Amino acid sequence: ALKVLEKMLADGFLEGVRQKGAYMHQQLHKLMKAHPDEILEIRGAAMLAGVVTKRDPKEFVKAFQSRGILVCMTGSDAVRLIPPYVIKMRHIDDMIEVFRDILMQRDKDQ
Repeated sequence: ALKVLEKMLADGFLEGVRQKGAYMHQQLHKLMKAHPDEILEIRGAAMLAGVVTKRDPKEFVKAFQSRGILVCMTGSDAVRLIPPYVIKMRHIDDMIEVFRDILMQRDKDQ
């Protein structure tokens, strides 16, 4: 527990968390603009995001999990993304790309 606290108190750590959270939300909003028929709203702040979807979020949760990304539902209409504070920007990009792929696959299936 002491090592975790040391990491969180290290110079620049919390600023990095803020930057990564802002970047994640920026990328999610771009995804929403590209898929307004599927993504209705982005909620949350920092490293917590709720993506309100038109369809049952269980479908998204299963699709993410099949691609090795852990997400969960919040309520009956949103997918919750809570990446760890130590996530790298490239992993945020990977998560967004997987989300994009899931949305595009769903478009093809319709």
